Amino acid sequence: TGAPISLENWSLSDSAPAPVSFVIPAGYSIPAGGRLLVWADDETVQNTGSGQLHVPFKLSSGGETLTLNAPDGTVVDIVTLGQQ
Repeated sequence: TGAPISLENWSLSDSAPAPVSFVIPAGYSIPAGGRLLVWADDETVQNTGSGQLHVPFKLSSGGETLTLNAPDGTVVDIVTLGQQ
């Protein structure tokens, strides 16, 4: 969009055998016309609001699905990754 978007209370989840849903904390947004780098590295201790977000799961080499949900639970995007 032409305006920044706050991601506070949005969530990302994976589809691993034990799915993890991560609620994005305050301080993360996408600038107008920009993007946010998300690390699926299980290193949330690195979250400092610096423009990169670390989620509490890793991607499976066997493939899986990532889901982005709005704060009201609406599914906004789904990405399926094949075997890596």
